Amino acid sequence: MSRVYLLRHAKAASALPGMKDFDRPLDAKGREVAKRLGATMLANGLVPDKIIASPSARTRETLDTVSAPLPFEIETVFDRSLYDGEGDAYLAAIVRGGNAASIMLVGHNPMTEEAALRLCATGEPGAMSILQNGFPTGGLAVIELPDSLSDAKQRSGHLALFITGGEL
Repeated sequence: MSRVYLLRHAKAASALPGMKDFDRPLDAKGREVAKRLGATMLANGLVPDKIIASPSARTRETLDTVSAPLPFEIETVFDRSLYDGEGDAYLAAIVRGGNAASIMLVGHNPMTEEAALRLCATGEPGAMSILQNGFPTGGLAVIELPDSLSDAKQRSGHLALFITGGEL
């Protein structure tokens, strides 16, 4: 069994004139949600073995804030395909997680939502309801897979939990 954490970056600020989308930081609400999410993850043992994240400013800031309470470093890789790729890029990143028991992808919509929908065959009713209504900023989907990450397949997962900023 393995576990995938799909985290959509927290709420980002609007772009300032001349600012590229890639460079948008989190806004104050986004920073607060990311901070609370990190504490919630740590308190509930929701800590991945490996992280693959989009290199955009808002995903880096989300990741830095969420992981701040951890007393240790987690192997982290930044992958541009999680910023400008399709949903398949997310599934490919999960498979590249290889021997890790769990992996967290930190990315963007619509790709994060698409990856979650592609992975999940089943799910807890409350979690599935959230996912089917859209993947909110600062949302974390926890998906359990029956096999290793390197064997991850579409429609093989179970959505065990979905945490949103409004629940923290």
